[in-house]
Amino acid sequence: MSYNYNHEDFKTMVRTIKNTKTETLLIKLAEDEDANVRLAVAYNPNTPSDVLGKLANDEEWLIRYAVATNQNTPSDVLEKLSNDEKSLIRYAVAINSNTPSYILIKLSNDENKYVRCGVATNLKTPLFILIKLSWDENFIVRYNVKRNENTPCEIRVRISNHRFDTC
Repeated sequence: MSYNYNHEDFKTMVRTIKNTKTETLLIKLAEDEDANVRLAVAYNPNTPSDVLGKLANDEEWLIRYAVATNQNTPSDVLEKLSNDEKSLIRYAVAINSNTPSYILIKLSNDENKYVRCGVATNLKTPLFILIKLSWDENFIVRYNVKRNENTPCEIRVRISNHRFDTC
């Protein structure tokens, strides 16, 4: 099936899907062949968790990203997405305020500095991980630790006094 939308109609359709509260409609739209429709469902905060679990397996990375950012995504799905090959999806898991600390601990060891930055900004990141990340080789990670309101003052001062010359 092919879709031909004019731009305004398309924006209206996506806005409608993103704001719908009708669970049966969201379940049906999650199986639509149009990736933009599935994307709107993935972003919808009313999408049932089992539907988000199915969308987490979508071949389109942007849909998996939307699932990772959705506050309704269950922790088992976030755990699965924390292993995604795309670092942007792992980053989205790291910044999701509902990501459990055990996943944040795992992501704090990610090879990608932006994933570690996401962990550093998450207010649920355990203190011992913030301390560990405050010594990260990458200044952007350390800077994000400094910005986290849960980072103790003495660590913020140490980071402030450290040269930011490693990128």
